[in-house]
Amino acid sequence: MLRVLRGGQALSRPALLAPGRRLLCVASSSEKQKRHPLLSDERITAEPGYNRWLQLVPACVAGTALGTYFAVPGVLGPHICRATGVVASVSSDFSLGEVVPLAATMSLVAGVLAAGLANYSAGFGVRRVALAGSVLFPVGIYALPALALQSHSLAAFSAATVGVGGVGFYCIYPQLPPFITTRWFPDRKGTAVSIYFCAFGSGMIVASKAMQAMLAHFRTPPTRLGGLAEVPLSLGPAGERLARAAPGEGEGGLAHPLAGKLAGGGGEGASRAAEGVEVVLATPRDLVASGFGGLEEGVYLVGSGSNGVVETMGGMAVLTFCLLHAHGTPHLYLLWASTGALGTAGLAAPPPRSEEPSFMVNDVFGGAALPASVIAATAVAFPGMVGGANMAGRLVWGPVSDRLGRGATVLSVPALLSLLLATSMVHAEPETALALFKAASLTAVAVFAGGPVLLAPAVVDVFGARDATAIYGRLWMMLPAANFFGATLVSRVREYSYSKHALAIAETCDEAAFTATFGAPPAEAQSLIASKTATLPLLLTIAPEGTVDPSPLLYDDAFYTLAGFSALACVCNLAAYRLPRPLRL
Repeated sequence: MLRVLRGGQALSRPALLAPGRRLLCVASSSEKQKRHPLLSDERITAEPGYNRWLQLVPACVAGTALGTYFAVPGVLGPHICRATGVVASVSSDFSLGEVVPLAATMSLVAGVLAAGLANYSAGFGVRRVALAGSVLFPVGIYALPALALQSHSLAAFSAATVGVGGVGFYCIYPQLPPFITTRWFPDRKGTAVSIYFCAFGSGMIVASKAMQAMLAHFRTPPTRLGGLAEVPLSLGPAGERLARAAPGEGEGGLAHPLAGKLAGGGGEGASRAAEGVEVVLATPRDLVASGFGGLEEGVYLVGSGSNGVVETMGGMAVLTFCLLHAHGTPHLYLLWASTGALGTAGLAAPPPRSEEPSFMVNDVFGGAALPASVIAATAVAFPGMVGGANMAGRLVWGPVSDRLGRGATVLSVPALLSLLLATSMVHAEPETALALFKAASLTAVAVFAGGPVLLAPAVVDVFGARDATAIYGRLWMMLPAANFFGATLVSRVREYSYSKHALAIAETCDEAAFTATFGAPPAEAQSLIASKTATLPLLLTIAPEGTVDPSPLLYDDAFYTLAGFSALACVCNLAAYRLPRPLRL
């Protein structure tokens, strides 16, 4: 939001223009800018010839972000009012009558502040006020209310929405229209403001789609204990509905669903079942309103499952924060995203991740029809090969980019996709698969190695030499961050794939053989796999004849993900060079 209002180029002393004349301003010198504080409006100026209509883009994006709030009562309100009960409201949930008026109260607070501080807003400075609003609005409207909702505190929810959110709304909404009309479009006031308010109104449409998508992604169904007439209920001291069962009631009672599902089985679960647990009754109408599909009416356990509203509010906080920091010249963010995405997709290039290739070779080729000595030798030599590819990439990309440009990162996409071809060939053509795997991996590493090399030249190409050191420092931060994220991503995705394939094989195993091997029935397969009691090699020994070893496919999901990051890096890199260059002051 530092540059939303002026896009990196602002008017320090706007001229008074006759209607119909173009708005121009002479840029101040570097020495003059250095005398002003960091957030001073005078630090950013527009050069003669700057296209003022470009200012409507970041202003409209900011307006869209502000307009998202008006979707909160309509889209999130019903879900906020059953955040605990999930499929229906319980006594600890907020009521609709308590949530809906907060929208009007928030805007009322902003209006009071706008009237009371009207004589002081200009003195604060546009950039300072905008920065405050870009933080306070998403924090007060989404982030803090999500935390309050999680802790069931209506007072905190109201204070965050009305107090913090109202101040954030004041900092942006009443400031933008007069700023646009007086500073940028004194001769096109109506046109400029109409465009801005169209964007503001679109915020509800954008937010509705985004909220619905996030709710669907984050929601998980609660535990169903039985039909409405099947579960004996009683009222607790606060009027809440409780389901009770005596331990050992047998198949017709509630000992199994309550004791087994609430506490993982054992005496503790039976004790809780006997004492009573809070439940909610969900009718077909409740289930339709909750957004869950495929659930049956019945008694559902309070505290189990999630309707996704807390997570959605957190996601909207991030989304609106990013929109409010939209940049009139987005080259910095494009290069930032390109650097991070390419670093994430680097597979195993830098030293902190040099251990991954050995694990990967053993996983992918451990069950292949190759001599054990070949696999062992490859696993031992592969980290050194990765280091060589890393060094070669750093040596080659600099001279190549001087002649061909800085956008050749697209080569990592086919390299990573070739890894998928290699893993699919492990059982049929192991030698070819191994050769292709090594070639594709080393190519991906070599492309990644060019990232740090090309970053400094790219900064100078796009932004000029004056602030290259400061800009480079901000962009370079993404490389170690991406290295950490990439290493974590690959290992976590590998663990997920391992569990997925192991569970699939466990389902095909004979129950008696499984129990004899692992001392527990197949129903406990997930916990056995998590504790490493049941492993893929052991499961394959009791699997039906002809079961294919899925080990070569353990990294396929990771390769798809890394290829996506690499494609993102390419798109962002090309966009940074194709968009009009930012003005160099």
